[in-house]
Amino acid sequence: MGKGLTASQKTEIAKSALKTRTLITISLDSGPFRILANDSSASIVINSNTYYARMVQASDIETSLDGTTDSMSISVSDIAQEFSALVANNGDVLTNRGCKVEEVIFDGNTTTIIGDPILLFDGKINKIQLTAKTFVFTVERILNNYSSLSPNMIFDVNCQWRFKDSRCTYSGAETKCDKTLTRCKALSNVTNFGGYPSVVLPTPTK
Repeated sequence: MGKGLTASQKTEIAKSALKTRTLITISLDSGPFRILANDSSASIVINSNTYYARMVQASDIETSLDGTTDSMSISVSDIAQEFSALVANNGDVLTNRGCKVEEVIFDGNTTTIIGDPILLFDGKINKIQLTAKTFVFTVERILNNYSSLSPNMIFDVNCQWRFKDSRCTYSGAETKCDKTLTRCKALSNVTNFGGYPSVVLPTPTK
């Protein structure tokens, strides 16, 4: 616990009766399914919301070797078998569902959450494992695929933009451009030149 808190917040919490708890919220068609990390197995109602109090273990956030996915492993005790019953009655309605992992400051003397939850991780559920005692799953977040979302960059002495496109922006009367820096200067459009004059071209082999 305490992954999202500052050192001073942790110190103040240690001095008081307050406790930090992991809060897991799964988005289902029937509404949010909330799990509050707690040693007991009773449900807790806070602000008209029902929280299933369960023992929760959450791993650190890990990034895949290819850098495309962040993930966190979650293990929840399923003493009352809510998850087992959910899957048994409805099939796998959990995979690819949105899941938020947050940290809350919880007043241990009353059922009160103090302040706003601190978001630790937000992603989708995958790799579900159900046993008689535990519900284990990962929360995965797909990172931006820059190779497909970003335009390719060509490192050449000549301009890489298409003449008069949105990146070239030239809108004059000229209809031809050889994409050289000299021509771009003649057209007074050097600020939008998309080439790299400092690139050294390889010497042609004979």
